[in-house]
Amino acid sequence: MASTILEAFCAVTPLLPQLMTQRVGMVVADREKWVAANSIEELAATVVVGKAVKPEAAVAVAMRERRRVVVQVKKEVYGVPYVAVSIPLEEGGEVVGAVAVHQSLEHQRAMHETAEELRQATEALA
Repeated sequence: MASTILEAFCAVTPLLPQLMTQRVGMVVADREKWVAANSIEELAATVVVGKAVKPEAAVAVAMRERRRVVVQVKKEVYGVPYVAVSIPLEEGGEVVGAVAVHQSLEHQRAMHETAEELRQATEALA
C-alpha cells in the first residue's frame, strides 16, 4: 500500500494509459528528478527515471507555481504534437513533486491536414 502521494502516483503510472482510448502517457517527478514514467513511445527518451527534471518541463512549472499547467507542444519539438497537463503534489502544505499526463495530438493533426486537402480539392473542382 502506498504511504505517500508520490508513491501512490508512481503505482498508478503504468495503469492509467491502459484506461484511455487515445495515446496517453503519465510521468511523476519528485522535486528534483523523474521517479516514474510511462510515456508514449515518441516521448520515452525525454523522461528517464532518475534523471533531473528540466526547469521548463510542465511538472517543474507546476511545482514552482503551485498550480495546474497545460502545455501544447508542437511536432517540431519531439517529432509528435502533444498536450501535457501537470499538477503539483502536496503533502502537509509542502510541494513534494508533480504528476503529468500527456496525450498525442497526432490524430488531430492528421484530421486537420485531411480537411485542408479536401477543402483545396473542393475549391479546385468548383
